[in-house]
Amino acid sequence: MVFKKLDNRYMLRLVQGEDVLETLLDFCRREHILLGRITALGGMENVTLGLLRKSDKQFVRRTFDEGLEVASLFATITEQEGQPYLHVHVTVCDADMNAYGGHLFGGTVFPTLEVIIEVFEGGHVGRALDPDTGLLLMDLS
Repeated sequence: MVFKKLDNRYMLRLVQGEDVLETLLDFCRREHILLGRITALGGMENVTLGLLRKSDKQFVRRTFDEGLEVASLFATITEQEGQPYLHVHVTVCDADMNAYGGHLFGGTVFPTLEVIIEVFEGGHVGRALDPDTGLLLMDLS
């Protein structure tokens, strides 16, 4: 991964073979980014997406081994126990232009991923466990 800092934004280029979530989380830790947003486009393989099933509050997961185009990736960066917490959603499409989207549970860069991280200054947003869903939701109190 290579990057360039521009005011309160970072431009990153992830390279083939990097774990998307691990690389982004490590970068946020190194740069002390605890509040912001991420957008990205490019490609991934070995992608695992999830959708929260309302009936039992469990994530249904689906893994795609082939290379997929990242049409859109969006994430929030908040803080959980003093560390950056990423909530990432992605829309990907296959060679037949079928689109799939959901919560990103994993993926490997193929061939590249172009990322913009915008840092929000002057505030704090943490996470709190929501008893109704069992999810860590933004704590805006």
